[in-house]
Amino acid sequence: MGMAQHAPDHTATRASEGEVATTSTQLMNPRPGVYTAAQPGTNEWKSIKKRGITTVVNLRPMKEMGGRDEAKEVRAEGMSYIEVPIFTLQDINAVNAKKLKAALNAANGKPVLVHCASGNRVGGLMALMAALEEHMPAEQAIALGKSAGMQSSEARVRELLNAPKPAPAPAPAMAPIAAPTAAPTAAPTAAPTAAPTAAPAPASASSVNTPPAPPAPPKKD
Repeated sequence: MGMAQHAPDHTATRASEGEVATTSTQLMNPRPGVYTAAQPGTNEWKSIKKRGITTVVNLRPMKEMGGRDEAKEVRAEGMSYIEVPIFTLQDINAVNAKKLKAALNAANGKPVLVHCASGNRVGGLMALMAALEEHMPAEQAIALGKSAGMQSSEARVRELLNAPKPAPAPAPAMAPIAAPTAAPTAAPTAAPTAAPTAAPAPASASSVNTPPAPPAPPKKD
């Protein structure tokens, strides 16, 4: 069976009668011919059969059913009933994955409903079955399991498949923000200097008072 992603299915049309079957339980359709769900109600089997489903596989052990006889309910509507009890997540293992594969094969290509209480065990076992029995790559099998209802059972499946959860991609590095730089300090303004005082001009010869010359000595005869 090839893997395909499908939206949750609440209604389906029976081509032969043109009737629309509705259920209050959400049915997932992780691959063609396979539906998965939480626990259907006692009054939903007729609507489930109208979807073309011929086989119901119950993964809940009898002690979880509270005295309810689901095998009788399902067979009363003309569908086949198979039990593959999964008590705890430890029962999601290679042995039960093989049993689930056999249950799907027993339907001979006709639609099958696989359910547990919430869909978590169904998704986990289907992921393991796809990886071990159908040799689907681990991450692709895990994606199939999630589309079938796998939640907390993912950790168990990854452990068995030796497929650690990929680390989230690192956030893109941001460029460091430069620290604000102080505005350049202006050079101190020099104090204005007084203009140099001009030296006094030298007095002219005419303006200097010179003493009178001494009288000439008397001429001798």
